[in-house]
Amino acid sequence: MISQRKQEKYPTARPLSYRAIVLGAVFVLGIAVTSGAVLWCLYHDADPRVQLDAIRTASAITVAAGGAAALLLAARRQRSTEQTLEHQRDVAQATERDAAEQRITELYTRAVDQLGAEKAPVRLGGLHALERLAQTNPPQRQTIVDVICAYLRMPYTPPDDQAPGEDAHTRHEERRQELQVRLTAQRILSAHLKPETAEVFWDDIDLDLTEAHLHQFDLTACHIRSAQFGRAMFAGYAGFGGAEFAGDAWFGRAEFAGDAWFGRAEFAGDAGFYEAKFAWTAGFYEAKFAGDAGFRGAEFAGDAWFGGGTEFAGDAWFGGAEFAGDARFHRAKFAGDTTFHEAKFAGDAWFPETEFAGNTDFVGARVAASRRVVLPTEWTTRAAQPGEGEEEGWRYVVREEDSSEQHAEAPGDGPA
Repeated sequence: MISQRKQEKYPTARPLSYRAIVLGAVFVLGIAVTSGAVLWCLYHDADPRVQLDAIRTASAITVAAGGAAALLLAARRQRSTEQTLEHQRDVAQATERDAAEQRITELYTRAVDQLGAEKAPVRLGGLHALERLAQTNPPQRQTIVDVICAYLRMPYTPPDDQAPGEDAHTRHEERRQELQVRLTAQRILSAHLKPETAEVFWDDIDLDLTEAHLHQFDLTACHIRSAQFGRAMFAGYAGFGGAEFAGDAWFGRAEFAGDAWFGRAEFAGDAGFYEAKFAWTAGFYEAKFAGDAGFRGAEFAGDAWFGGGTEFAGDAWFGGAEFAGDARFHRAKFAGDTTFHEAKFAGDAWFPETEFAGNTDFVGARVAASRRVVLPTEWTTRAAQPGEGEEEGWRYVVREEDSSEQHAEAPGDGPA
């Protein structure tokens, strides 16, 4: 519907009124009378020829005034016609927009209804309908991505977690089909967040997958504005290699059941992995953190790769983190303050050629006595002191000036 303001801007044009015609005639008559009176006063005693010229002059003035009035009326008529056409064009455009918006609303509503259907093929159809709608209507993309993310946040039980029972086979099949629907939803997100495919790339998209259950989730080389993965469950491989996060990226308390790869990923905002759990390898090789990077309380059951030139432009927190596998920070660069306060290294702890521009804190950190260790300059280890409540089999990190022991380094070249 056309708004009241638009109606005021483009009022309906009306034809010339009787009043306008009468006013025009009065105007012409007034000019004629006035010019005749003036000339009569000037030339009533003059020669007849002069009087005749005066009459001709008055007639010419009257004709000119009539022509001017006619031109004014014609101009008004033209303007009236243009306003009418402009108004009709605006009404047609508004009607077309209203019809398009109504059509989009109908398609969107129908697709969302399909997502709630009982049968998996219908839900798949709803996802593809939303994808087509987003592709052809850019203003609707973030809304549709929000719907897809909301679907992935819905409670879900994988097929392998099915408890045996009377209807075990039926429930297993339903969950297997639901897994295919969720994989399709993930693939839609991945396919449209890669700038390398410009014709289908959706720019400036936020993802909210808080507490989502994700399976073989792959956002490799994707560009995302901001991301929320707090308490998300990643079953299988999680790929974020080369991904770019323009805003903050939150993975607090997320659980990675398979390998998690963030190699060469770029975080323009803050990146939070507080209390995240990595069951296998966690790869942040050559990643770039432009903001603060938080791994406080994170658990690395496998190897943790932060070496090869990983850059931390802001502060980096690894306080209380636990590294069950090897922790490799060789050639990493820390531009801000860095803390490994009370971190636990059960595997190798490697910090060769690591650059620390800000303050460093390894107070309370400990490393396995049987593992190879290369610590940053000014830090070394000492044997545990059971009498002080420290655990045997561990070496505790202290500053060089706090211990007369040599810098702890196991024999051999160690990992590259």
